[in-house]
Amino acid sequence: MIRECQPSDLPALLDVWLASTTAAHPFIDPLYWQQSLPLVRDSYLPDAHTWVYLENGQLLGFISVMNASFVGALFVAQQAAGRGIGSALLNEAKRHYAALSL
Repeated sequence: MIRECQPSDLPALLDVWLASTTAAHPFIDPLYWQQSLPLVRDSYLPDAHTWVYLENGQLLGFISVMNASFVGALFVAQQAAGRGIGSALLNEAKRHYAALSL
């Protein structure tokens, strides 16, 4: 199920973001991403329109669109990769915005 992000989703969303971004950037010290978490939480996410993908109550991915056109984040939990969750989230964003960029 995809729905708009709610404040109660934030801890799970940040867990997915931190694990995914750390795994995707093995050449960057994980401490950098841990220290970046407050910026993501307090600056980027509040300024974005975010949808989450839930399955059995577990948040498995999210997409955030900034400035009504820029996909600022698209993350899927590692254990759920390859199942079409990212595509489903992107399609949801496309339903709301005529044009998106990366």
